[in-house]
Amino acid sequence: MSGPNTPGGGSGSTGPGSGSEASETLGGFGAIKALVENEERIESLYKRRMSSFDDAGGIGRGPYRAGNSVPLIMTTESFAAQGRYIIFWAGPKNVAWRFPMRAAQQQTRSGTIHHTWRNGSRSSFFDEPEAVFTFQAGNIMPVRIQQRTETGGSRLHQLADPFLRVSGIDGVSRPAPEVVALPAGLFDFYEFFELLNEEKILPDGRPNFVFIAYSSLVYPEIFLRGFFSPDGISFTEDAQNPAELTWTSTFKVRSTSPPFYNSSQMMAAWRSANTNGASSVLSPATSTGDGAETPGKGG
Repeated sequence: MSGPNTPGGGSGSTGPGSGSEASETLGGFGAIKALVENEERIESLYKRRMSSFDDAGGIGRGPYRAGNSVPLIMTTESFAAQGRYIIFWAGPKNVAWRFPMRAAQQQTRSGTIHHTWRNGSRSSFFDEPEAVFTFQAGNIMPVRIQQRTETGGSRLHQLADPFLRVSGIDGVSRPAPEVVALPAGLFDFYEFFELLNEEKILPDGRPNFVFIAYSSLVYPEIFLRGFFSPDGISFTEDAQNPAELTWTSTFKVRSTSPPFYNSSQMMAAWRSANTNGASSVLSPATSTGDGAETPGKGG
């Protein structure tokens, strides 16, 4: 779910990678990393998201075991200062990544000359990556429910039962009170607009970066820092599928933790996210598990 919540345990957080570079890259990632690690705070969301994948087709019994489904989490430095963040009800429909290089080609009579230059702050030949997010809200049809109070508390019933009635203190049977619930994915959509409308410069002159905690099979645990592009948000309302909502926005990545170009730190983050109680983790540079290391293909 999303909304005003207070992150816990944000002080002293470090990055999922190793070394000073990862720690320096994190900086303002401390609060959002604490949200991901504080599983109790978002336990109900985890359970709801995992319920639909719970051992579907017996995948939990084979070698390709299902891991934890980690929600997409987003905030800005000004949002985090208010204890606000968005934990998306549904993960992105797709994310298109682009990693341009800091290089140019010059055609001359003698042939092509390649010019390359490093980014001084990142010590990398990669320029700022781009991630085009296509977000999805799930079903956004209003949910109408009827409520009645029984011994032991309140229980909600779908409006599909139009004959649900309750007895008042005077003994007269009346229709149960009706409640309309705002779909969680639509709430995320509204909040996303507010997040992009935040001031871009903080009162002390620093950039008000957007922070994203992202998880997928490719990147099980990666934190992004940057801004959404001036193109803003685009979406289409479809009369044939009125209950479906997707929207697109392009994120310009200023930095990641762990650094996306550092394979050792990326592998460390992968191991951290995928161990899930396993006694050891094998990689292409590891032999059959007896502890002996063998060179991987290419190196």
